[in-house]
Amino acid sequence: MYCVKCGVKLQENVQSCPLCGTPVWNPDTGTAKPEEKTYSDIQPRHYRESRLPLLIVVTVLTVIVITVLQSIFFGVFGNFGLSGLISFGVLLAYVLFVLPFWFERPFLPLFSVIDHVAIALYVLYVCNWTGGHWFIKFALPVLVMSCILITYMICVLKYVKRGKIFYYGGFLILLGIGLTLLELFQHLYVGSEMFIWSQFYLFGLGLVGILLIVIGLIRPLRDALERHFFF
Repeated sequence: MYCVKCGVKLQENVQSCPLCGTPVWNPDTGTAKPEEKTYSDIQPRHYRESRLPLLIVVTVLTVIVITVLQSIFFGVFGNFGLSGLISFGVLLAYVLFVLPFWFERPFLPLFSVIDHVAIALYVLYVCNWTGGHWFIKFALPVLVMSCILITYMICVLKYVKRGKIFYYGGFLILLGIGLTLLELFQHLYVGSEMFIWSQFYLFGLGLVGILLIVIGLIRPLRDALERHFFF
């Protein structure tokens, strides 16, 4: 079966073309294929909400673990010491792996930012706990770059419908620049030599990224790639 508008080959169970969004045309009846309800549409709402008790249990256990750790260390040693590191680690794991499940449809770009902020706070705590001075010069810039790149790709994959090849090219260019900045931060922090390895990534990823952008500008080639790889 093929799309009546763009000609892309379709699977049997799709209701619309993954490339142009045209409803699948049924040649036998002369009508569009009736939309079938997905499992998430027909399942009862109380089933989707059945995870709520588990989330409450996990949350309560997280609070208990943190409270017990803090109480034991403070009671025995007179300070929080290592318990702070463990407690913040448990809290970080909760933010990363449990918090999104409280929402039926979490806004992924926002959670990407929240996760990176949580990681940054935990790394800052580790830096202060160990008496280091590497957070501002190295860890924070790396986390900012990671947040930008990951949030960028999430937005492209989830919200961009057409012309993704341009954004893929842009991502590769940004990634090359980010790796170069990573070596710069490494140079500023540990005093290592500059442009030892990052230049290869910068030129390699940059060339591929520019190639994808150029392909995107050539419509026949872009349409062919989109048709075959669903860009």
